[in-house]
Amino acid sequence: MENILQFPDVTDADMALGGYPRDWFAEVMKRKLPRDYQKWADLMEELFFHGGEVPLNESLDKDYVSRGLRMLHAVMGSFEPKHEHKEQVCAQILYAICKVE
Repeated sequence: MENILQFPDVTDADMALGGYPRDWFAEVMKRKLPRDYQKWADLMEELFFHGGEVPLNESLDKDYVSRGLRMLHAVMGSFEPKHEHKEQVCAQILYAICKVE
C-alpha cells in the first residue's frame, strides 16, 4: 500500500479531550495527498458535522485500524489546529484505514 501511516498511541484521555501527538500531525501534514483527496476530505466533513459510519478496510490488521480510528477521533475532537489542517490529516487517516474503491 502506497500510503501507510504509522499511528502512535492515543490514550482515552486524548480521545476525550482532543489530544494528539503534535510531531506526528506535523509529519502527516507534509505527506503527499492521495489522488482522490477530495473524496476523503468530504467523508471527514460528513463525519465531523453529521456523524456516520466509517467504511473500514476489513483486509487490514484490526489493531492498525483501531489505532487509526483512535487517532481520527482524537484529531477530529481537538480544538487547536485549523479546520483545514484537521481536514487534511483526517483525510490521510481515512485513506489509510478505509476501503478504497
